[in-house]
Amino acid sequence: MSGTRFDPARIFQTLSEHSVDYVVIGAMAAVLQGAGLTTTLDVDVTAATDEANRERLAAALRDMDAKLRVPDPEDAVEIPLDAQMLASASAMTFVTRYGPFDLLSTPAGAPPYDDLRARALRVTRFGVSILVADVEDVVGMKRATGREKDAAHLTTLVEFLKDRTRSRDSLG
Repeated sequence: MSGTRFDPARIFQTLSEHSVDYVVIGAMAAVLQGAGLTTTLDVDVTAATDEANRERLAAALRDMDAKLRVPDPEDAVEIPLDAQMLASASAMTFVTRYGPFDLLSTPAGAPPYDDLRARALRVTRFGVSILVADVEDVVGMKRATGREKDAAHLTTLVEFLKDRTRSRDSLG
């Protein structure tokens, strides 16, 4: 699947078709809100951890032909995609027929799922309604990772937040 074209629209549509309760995190969350990050080439999400939602998520992953991503994309590993498997790991990275998909159960620097979800913004893209983490939460998660690529995004995200605050303040 290494030659798979990244198609976030199909990823979000598949999650929607299965009624998965999730919040987009990472760079994609910021991009979907208009932050000026370079386009990201994966979708990162965190999802509700109840059994029924894990079953819906597993079904969506099966529909996307998800396989566990390993360093060499040609060696992606087939694993049982069910609620039990999804509950067993704090982070799983997949290659799907629509591109890379990362699932984090407890992202570093993120508030508990219910709080993250409550602060998330609902955007309509690709013909579906998508919950995306507020950029303030994205900043907290990126700071917590300590990764160089996330540090590079922080300047842009902080400027985006300042602009958003100025816009809100000017509206009264």
